[in-house]
Amino acid sequence: MGDHRPMRIAEFELERFFARWEFAVRYLLCASDVEGWRMADLLALADDETAALWSGLRLGYTEAPGHPLRFRANLSVDGWPAWHEFGLLGQEIAIGDVRLKVTKRIRRCAAINVDPDTGIRELALPDTLLRTFDHADCGVYAQVIAGGEIAVGDTVSP
Repeated sequence: MGDHRPMRIAEFELERFFARWEFAVRYLLCASDVEGWRMADLLALADDETAALWSGLRLGYTEAPGHPLRFRANLSVDGWPAWHEFGLLGQEIAIGDVRLKVTKRIRRCAAINVDPDTGIRELALPDTLLRTFDHADCGVYAQVIAGGEIAVGDTVSP
């Protein structure tokens, strides 16, 4: 009838990360177990200036447009060359009066292959990254060293 040997399913790394830190940190900036809002619903609440910033948003290192929800980023930086953030590992950076310590590269999972609007798996981004650049990393994790406010247009500096 088939092979019924037990199978070990790997833990979902992001969930394990959140489980470790969720109640151990002073400020929780995001949570992995919340239901996300559709971008259209969020933008309906935005002022005209903020809505205009989002309407012209492009993600990535090229001029190819990308859906902001696909990568689920907390912060996006414009003007850096490809993979610049990887050189910041172990360093502290400042954005406005906030200080962050860059701790780890983000290895992207297959979830970024799915169109957030349709739920259709349409791309093979991690596989393409791995074949082309010998890694499947996009972005970095950072720990908050000093909290505060940041705004669109704030400079990121060491």
